[in-house]
Amino acid sequence: GYTIIETDLESGFQFKKKYKPRFLHPYWKGSDGPPKALVVSSGGIDSGLTAFILSKIGYEVELIHFLYGQKAMQAEEWAVRQLSKYLGCASRFIDLQPFYKSLPEKGMLTSPDIAIDSGGDLIKSTIAWSSGRNAVFASMTMTLAESMITSNKTSQVFISAGWYQLSEETGGYPDNSFQFNEALESLKNYGYIAGSGIKFLPV
Repeated sequence: GYTIIETDLESGFQFKKKYKPRFLHPYWKGSDGPPKALVVSSGGIDSGLTAFILSKIGYEVELIHFLYGQKAMQAEEWAVRQLSKYLGCASRFIDLQPFYKSLPEKGMLTSPDIAIDSGGDLIKSTIAWSSGRNAVFASMTMTLAESMITSNKTSQVFISAGWYQLSEETGGYPDNSFQFNEALESLKNYGYIAGSGIKFLPV
């Protein structure tokens, strides 16, 4: 990480000094604007309840919904719009359909030729996997958060999502795990110059 290692050439002793970087940016001057909360929302129970709780305890919430060609896309979009209206919060819809349609993989959530068959013994199984979905969603949400900070809209952005609840960890999803969340922490710190202003908020 952000560490300077000083080595004494005579003794071989090493001293580690941690530091907090301050990156130069042409427009980013810092802001005292109110913190924002971005909730990656499918319109389902996990993200819906997360957004509800955060809005009730005073966070300025914005719902982030990704359209990736999922079969439930219309229902999910409707649910997110209803939730946004009920909570009186902003919502943002990000269209990833061209990207996901270009992928060679055709999964049951996106392909009209494959039936959804993840009930019964297969419930919450990676049989319903979409390549890199939560990783893509998380990275794009962090990019949005950084842009809000570097454009001086706010000094801090909290990000929450269903995958932080770890509710699907036992179902075998690698992106619903403690390790995935730890990996996002590293990505936040080393992939974004405003990473220190981005906080993950499990609810």
